[in-house]
Amino acid sequence: MAAPEGARPALAPGPAQAPANGATPGVFAVSAFRKLWLAGLLNGLVRYLEMLVIGVYVFSVTQSALTASLIAMMRLLPLGFSGVMLGAIAMHLGRRRLYLGLIGMLIVVWVVQCLLALTGRLEIWHLAVATLCAGVHWGAEMPLRRTMLGESVGREQLSRAMALDVASNNVTRMLGPLAGGLALQALGVAGAFLVIALMHLVNFIQIWQLDNDRPVGESVKRVFGGLVEGFRIARDNRTVVATLSITLVFNVFAFPASSMIPVLGEQRFALSALLVGVLQAAEGAGAFLGSLLILRLGRDVKRPTRLYRYGVLVYLLTILVVGVTPWAELAGTALLIGGLGIACFSTMQTMLIMLAVAPEARTRVMGLLTLGIGMAPFGFLNLGWMADHLGAGPALIIMAFEGLALWAWVAWKWPER
Repeated sequence: MAAPEGARPALAPGPAQAPANGATPGVFAVSAFRKLWLAGLLNGLVRYLEMLVIGVYVFSVTQSALTASLIAMMRLLPLGFSGVMLGAIAMHLGRRRLYLGLIGMLIVVWVVQCLLALTGRLEIWHLAVATLCAGVHWGAEMPLRRTMLGESVGREQLSRAMALDVASNNVTRMLGPLAGGLALQALGVAGAFLVIALMHLVNFIQIWQLDNDRPVGESVKRVFGGLVEGFRIARDNRTVVATLSITLVFNVFAFPASSMIPVLGEQRFALSALLVGVLQAAEGAGAFLGSLLILRLGRDVKRPTRLYRYGVLVYLLTILVVGVTPWAELAGTALLIGGLGIACFSTMQTMLIMLAVAPEARTRVMGLLTLGIGMAPFGFLNLGWMADHLGAGPALIIMAFEGLALWAWVAWKWPER
């Protein structure tokens, strides 16, 4: 029976009309997938636009690599607890309702930042608070939006859905910094913040159009008791343990390197804000190309755990090259190649978790994945301190060697193929 006119698309996959040739309908035939995918696209654009604008602004004001790194770290600080907590709370409130509340919070936050910039009252601590709020929202990505997206299409389309979502996110790694550099140069910091607020508003409208999912209705005690259950599930599953371990290596020893690109761009390469955006976009371009390749392979991807693991190795080697080279062109080329590694890592990450655990446990285990991402502040602190004392280049070299050593230990401990 046809859905009533004006009804919101359900989160669960519906019986999409099959084509006449009998082929399986594509994921974009599912209305809920389209809206959740677009929400992810906008999230990524905003995230990398913010990172570029704030990174360039903070370093230009303070001339401190440590301060720039600390402000970038604020975005990741909540991930250590927000993903796990939000995943559990969503069991009580419902994922859509909770996600809408987080987006509404960000609209208010960035309108306030815009007004502060326009009136000349913007201070560094204001940006620290704003990035902290953005980090809470980012913590909802795995247990809320991406879990809803995966469940909207069903198991048979899961790998394609995840590859599309990661491909679009990797486009934003390329377009976000470019847009950030352009917005900062053309509109100033206040105009950039207004653009961010408007993009969050579009996202709010997309998620509003979805049906409410059905919360489990657990008591608060049972909600937080479920956190212990999530840890138990992860502990007893070797695939989950290996996935979480590699996630930890990437986020502590690889991901923080992105905070040094604006520093290197100004200090070593003497680039304008727009060209710093171009340099940082090289990584996103490589990640996008890698995602397209994985998307083309589809179900033919062999040994996803190995692809996931070696993607991180490639990116760690990229950091080593960027730390050594005196040439912006070589740094950009290395970041382009490193982006291929990021594509392998990010595409396989969610898929490995969702295939390894039962549907009813996914929200909680995905929250644990966010907990691994939330360990990144330790990496930002380490990198920022070294950069202030040794310079951005030497700090990246040391960080890369630290990551390579831990990566080798994880690969030896969990050699799953």
